[in-house]
Order: sequence, then C-alpha cells, then structure tokens
Amino acid sequence: MLEMALSISISNYGTKNPQVSLVYKYIGDHFSELSEYRKALDYYQKALISIVDNFNETDIFSNPSGDTSLFSIRLLDNLKSKALALQELSQQEKNELSAVKYSKAASETIGIALNVLSQIKDEYLSDEDRIYLAENEKETYINAIDIINRELRLTGETSLVRKMYDILQDTKASLLREEIIENELLFSELIPDSLSRRKNDLKLALGSYNKLIFNEFQSPKPDTAKISFWKDEIFAMNRELEEISVELRMSYPQYYNLLKKTKPLSVVQVMKKLKKDETIIDFILSPKYINGTRKLFTFIITRDSLLFHESHPDSLFSLNAEIIRNGSRIRNNENRRSHVLNKYASALNYMYNTLVNPLIKNLNTSHLIIIPDDEISWLPFDALIESIPSDSINSFDGLPYLINRFIISYGPSSSLIFNFNKTLPRRKVYAFAPDYNEINGAITDIVRLSGANKEIDAIYRWFRGRRFTGHSATETNFRSLLGSPGIFHLAMHSFSDTLNSNYSYLLFETGNDTLNDGKLYNYEVSLLKIVSPMIVLSSCNSGTGKLYQSEGLKSLARSFFLAGASSLIMTSWEINDEVSAEIMENFYYYLAKGRQKDEAMRLAKLEFLRENPPSLKDPYYWAAYKVMGNNDPVNAGRNKLLYPVPAIIVVVAIIIFYYFRRRRIRSEDSL
Repeated sequence: MLEMALSISISNYGTKNPQVSLVYKYIGDHFSELSEYRKALDYYQKALISIVDNFNETDIFSNPSGDTSLFSIRLLDNLKSKALALQELSQQEKNELSAVKYSKAASETIGIALNVLSQIKDEYLSDEDRIYLAENEKETYINAIDIINRELRLTGETSLVRKMYDILQDTKASLLREEIIENELLFSELIPDSLSRRKNDLKLALGSYNKLIFNEFQSPKPDTAKISFWKDEIFAMNRELEEISVELRMSYPQYYNLLKKTKPLSVVQVMKKLKKDETIIDFILSPKYINGTRKLFTFIITRDSLLFHESHPDSLFSLNAEIIRNGSRIRNNENRRSHVLNKYASALNYMYNTLVNPLIKNLNTSHLIIIPDDEISWLPFDALIESIPSDSINSFDGLPYLINRFIISYGPSSSLIFNFNKTLPRRKVYAFAPDYNEINGAITDIVRLSGANKEIDAIYRWFRGRRFTGHSATETNFRSLLGSPGIFHLAMHSFSDTLNSNYSYLLFETGNDTLNDGKLYNYEVSLLKIVSPMIVLSSCNSGTGKLYQSEGLKSLARSFFLAGASSLIMTSWEINDEVSAEIMENFYYYLAKGRQKDEAMRLAKLEFLRENPPSLKDPYYWAAYKVMGNNDPVNAGRNKLLYPVPAIIVVVAIIIFYYFRRRRIRSEDSL
C-alpha cells in the first residue's frame, strides 16, 4: 500500500517534493516499528533527499545542512526520525566500533534537527505559536539528551555532559527568557517610544478582548454577535502586531540581531556564577510514557562540577505529584484524616526517594536551587520527607523534612536566576492590604484577611516604607509606584484560573478607585514595567496556574518576573491567613538581619515549626511559600541605621565615664 502511494506521489509530483518526502518517511516509520532500522534509515535518507533541493547523498552518514529547505517542519521530522533510528541501530550493534559510529551519527543528526527547530522558533511571531511549539517539541530535546547520553556511555567523553546541559538550557523556560529580553530591548533606546507603547497597548487590548469573549461564553446564552465582533477585532490587532514585528526586523536590525544573539548561559557561565555553598538541581521530565515509564534527566551543578543522573519513574510519579498538589483540598475530609495524613506523608517521602535521595551523596552544599519541570513544579521541596515510620503516623510533628538539611529556592531556568537584577541597598517596602468592605461600590462578602494588617505591622518594625491599607490599597496606587525600586508586599486575595492563566488576578480595594477596576489580571501584570528587587505575593495560589511543557506554570509570579521583578515570594496553594502573618513577620526579621532571601524564608519556617503545636506542623500550613529568582540579601535601611545606636551610646558613655574618672584621679593626685 505504501509503495503504491509512493509510486503515485512520484508520478504526480516528481522526486523533489514534500509530499513524496512524507511518504518516504511513513515507509521508514513502518520499518522502524518492525525494528528493521537499516531499511528504515534508507527510507529516511530518501525522505531527506526529497525535501532538500541540493542534497542527493544516499549514504545514511550524510546529512543536509539545517538551512537548505523551504519546508522546515518536514525536514525537522525527517531528521528526528533518522536520529532515533541511528540510536536504535547503535543499541542493536554488537560490534563496539560500529555502535560508536552509529551513536555519533545519531548525535550529529539530532544536532542538525535542533538547529532547524531553532530556525522555526525564530519564524514564530506570536506567544501562542511559540508556546505551541514548545509544548509539541519538548520530546525532541529529551531525545537529543538521550542520544548524547548513549554516546557518553559508549565513549566516556565527559565533555558530552556539558553538551547535554546546553541542550536542556535551550528548552527550559525559553519563551520566558526571550520575552524578558524582548521587553528589555523594546524599552531601550534602540526602539522609538511610540512603537514600544503601540505594541504594549495592542497586547493589553488583545488580553481585554479575549477576556470579554471568555466571560461571554460563561453566560447561559452567549451573544454570538458580540463574540463575532470581538473576534474580528482580535484578528485585526493580531495582524497589526505581526506588522510591528516585521517593522522591528526590517527597520531596527540592531534590535532584532541582539534579540536573536542572546542565548541562555552556557554551563561554564552558570558554574562561574554559583557561590561556593550553592548547588543547582535541574530536572527535565518527558511527558511521554514508553513501556510504562518516563525519562527523567537530572543535572547537578556546583562551582566545580557538573553531574548527570538518569531515572525512569512510572505512573506512581504522577499519582503522588497530584496527591501533593491537592493536599490542601483533601484535608477537608475530617472523617478520613488519618488516612489522608498518611497518604500525603507517603507522597512526600516517595518524591524524596525519587528526586533527591539518588543525588544526596553529591549534595555537599547548604543551598539548593531547584529548577523544576512538569509536575515537579507543584512540589514543595523543603517539605519532602526523608523517611517515615513503618507504622501509621498520627501527626507531622518531628518528621525529617528536607528543610532541616538545606536552604531551598527555585528558578524557572538557571540562566534566568542570574539574569535578574541585583539588589541595591536601602529598599523601601510598599505594602498593600485591602479590607474588602466594598467592591466597586457594593458591599462584598469576600472574606477580609484579618492577619494582613498584623503582617504589615511586622514589616515596618524592620523596614522603612509606606503602607496602603483599607481604601488606599488600590490598583491605581500600586501602579503609580511601579517606577520605584522598592519591595512590594501584596497581602491580598488572588484568584488562580488553571484553565486560562491569563485571567488569574490579584484583587485590590476598589471602593474609591476611579481609574482601575481593582482586578490586576495576569496578562496585565506581564505588560507592566517593574524595577523591584523583590515582590512578595502573600496571597493564595500566587505561584499556581496552567502547566505548560518546558515553560512550567504560567502563574502570577511568572508574569511579575516577565515584568522585571528580580525575585518573587509566592505560594503554591491556599494559605492560612494567621499562619501567613507569623511566617512573614519572621521572614522580614531575618531579611533585616542581612540574611539571603532563601535563608530568611527557611529560618522563618523553622521558627514556625519550633514554636507551634503539632497540629500546625502539617506542611499545608508552612510549606506553601517559595522563593524564586535572585537570592541576594536586601538592605532594610532601618535596622542597620538604628540598631547600632544603643551600642554606640553605651560605648560613648563608657569613654566619658573613664575620661572623667581619670581626670578625678589626677586631680586627687595633685592635691
């Protein structure tokens, strides 16, 4: 049947045609399914010849260059299939030299495939298209790492580990990295302000129109005429955005060249930027099951070493990740509390044994920086449990949490941790805490956060700044301060939309805000220009959102990073208001003493665990907070100025005392 299709295609289109190339690939896939990889490779080679005009090499060890085809997607698919077949042939080969030869050929072929993929990414202009590509091509990067790992096992060339990590760097949070760079360049002197503002205004309008459509579809009888009109407007705005992108490419080549030349940090650069007591643990997890398991690759990076670990978790991994993710909800069933507690503790222990224990002998530093992937993004690493009693447990008191051994922070990728702005001294804190007595002039039933004011009072014991509580905690006041390089503390409600993360929002006070509606949506946050060294999102679910392959969680926290924040304190689930106030008070206390952000958070959590009864030692209460991004200390301004004063007074008093005492003794001696 396939041979007949091939004959018809060649007679209709000739030998150099994407349709003919596709048929050749299908025949190659057929032989791959039968594990006849030599035959498969012959057809994959013919598929490459059919798609590239000036390429006619029938030798399977020959490849076209990555920029010689007008049909990039077809070329990419052919190269990926060929690389996988070469790897399989290498594994079948009993002769060691032949196995190495096929393995090196697989590495070369997948390398060309990655170059083609990079060119395709450059051609995708919209965020939606780039997310789609990242979602669908993550497995290509996984396979590339796997292929090079095979070569590493055969040859022992340790430099290949660096090559594998550089591939991982290309895929982890690549869209976020590109958007951050694009924003920085867009608001630089390279581009006229009018063009930058126009692009931002269009993106904001697109978000608003999409929200209108989303809301209309929620109504019992959606107005199709309105929806049709809004879709037409969206289409027109997308066209205009594409025109602006083309104008930026053509009229401002310096901007475009800088945008494309900015690459993720190499592993050597990452190692140089790490401190002596820091270790990065960078995960990448395949979304695809093969024989009931998935590939999990882990890189462990210190200033002096780069290590690689491979494992193959089964479906229990996803099951336990879901248990931890839903931990705050499953506690509502009081009748099964003991069962739920043991189930949750077992899940935390499973994740420790799967993700941390295999690496533990190589974790010789006090600080761990976790770069998660896929479901790993849901996990609170400081709450992972090293061991659990053999019999049933009745409380979380005294369990060996990972927080007892390590200071833990997180990042979207190792490049982005070090790309964030460094903290400058003497930061003010701008704290916002609405009371929600009114929403848009109407009495509201939204629960007032009773601990929010206590939380803010504690901040100003250690830091200078301005507080915005009650009616003054408005979106307009928040926006007016964004040009200030201060710390922002937002103690308020946030609402996470896991279906469409663009519509997650922070809820400010709205009773007397005439300029804004009080709902700061995710898509609006990403278009802000923020220079803050730290934003504390002391609200429920501020670090949750829709999970995207390679990009992670599209949360409010991610949007604040995109807008320019250097570091984020965020939450992974709904938090208890009173507990939050206690942890935040201790967090700011340790920040004021000059501790790094991740260390300050760890000390605050440990103090909470020490000072509270067993019923509050459940990770639900204390483990939701995560530190992401730059970990540098912040200068409180107040404590370093005022706290030495008593000591200075004492020293001066002692000097004066001894001065007058000596004068008195001399006077007596002279008598």
